[in-house]
Amino acid sequence: MMRSIGNFGLALALAMTALTPSRAQEPAAPDAADARQQERSERFYMTLWWVQPSEEPLGRKTVRDGDYVMRTRLLPPSLILLSADAVAARGARIVLPAGSQLFGLSTGGPPIWCALPRRSTGASVGGSLLGGLVGRRAPSQLCLVDLDRDGRLDAFFSASSPVGGVPNFSGNRPRNPNPLAPTAFERLEPEQIETDYYVGIRYEGLSTLRANPYFSISFGHERNRTSLTETVSPQGGVVDALGGEFAIVRRDGETLEVDIRRNLPRRPFHVMRTVSYR
Repeated sequence: MMRSIGNFGLALALAMTALTPSRAQEPAAPDAADARQQERSERFYMTLWWVQPSEEPLGRKTVRDGDYVMRTRLLPPSLILLSADAVAARGARIVLPAGSQLFGLSTGGPPIWCALPRRSTGASVGGSLLGGLVGRRAPSQLCLVDLDRDGRLDAFFSASSPVGGVPNFSGNRPRNPNPLAPTAFERLEPEQIETDYYVGIRYEGLSTLRANPYFSISFGHERNRTSLTETVSPQGGVVDALGGEFAIVRRDGETLEVDIRRNLPRRPFHVMRTVSYR
């Protein structure tokens, strides 16, 4: 199953905007179904990373199997740093230590930030941009919430990320997340994120059947790389992926010469796991 990430991101933005009533018109009293729908919308969350514009020089470039034709950073929509230990209100255990970085989620309700994963474990999975992927499963994500929106974190819950490389997940925040002693934090610029996440178009060599060059959409960080299961092949000698474009010039033994015509633009990036039945 494949869906457009552009359409998905736009649908979320419109849903969030719709939650703010117009000042010019007093909203009608919602019925029970509308109230339930609004409650679900406010609890929904998802990761939404941003592809940064790549700065690869336009023109010809030679790559080998495993090289990136284009590669650039992935940044979260927001980033915070804990000013103090985050301590559970029940049991007084430290949930996250002071100095921890947390990346922001896209949500229609109270803001949510999740801790950066320290390691990755698990087995291979399949998914999509919104397409497909292969890689290693990331650990559970610990997420902190500012429920009353007073600028301090006061609740927490865990979410599961089925995608390796870069945290990618979505779901509904628990109605009653675990209480947290009010915890101060400071906002950072997204560029200050301590893990250098990236996404790029990677040359994978020649296909077995037709000996044609093919490429993957790969993403991750230094210790954990994941690729979409669906590879990218040239159409009429041209590859158009992630908004970037390059042409195949010639193949010379183990090397491939390409002509970069358009760099990767800034755009949202979200990967989801899908299951196919036969």
